[in-house]
Amino acid sequence: MKNKIVIMSAIVLFFVIKTVIANESSGYLKDIYVSKEGQVLFRLSNPVNQRPKCANNSDWDYKLDLNKAHSGALFDMLSLAQTTSNPIRVGYGAEPACGKGFPAVIIHYVLFADLYKPSHAGKGNYSTH
Repeated sequence: MKNKIVIMSAIVLFFVIKTVIANESSGYLKDIYVSKEGQVLFRLSNPVNQRPKCANNSDWDYKLDLNKAHSGALFDMLSLAQTTSNPIRVGYGAEPACGKGFPAVIIHYVLFADLYKPSHAGKGNYSTH
């Protein structure tokens, strides 16, 4: 019985971790736009993961509302990534959403990170920088 619980817990943990990992994208900040209403719209070069279906525009992949709490720190990270040309990882939660207005994915965090570690199958987008 104890072994079954351990195995079931491991399976659940695997799917939870896989879901969290699947809701991040990494890349170099390609373009960024700040509207007068406080919407930061941006995209990454060669993002690893596809954006959710609600992000159905051709110009911008992600967005950040500067009117929300803690968004200033995220914008500072984006600005630093743009200035230094460092790669970033953006996370957009377990259930990605585009919210109201412009159809781009709402981000929850920004990290500086190593990019594009090859998968075991050797597939995907990889950086040569």
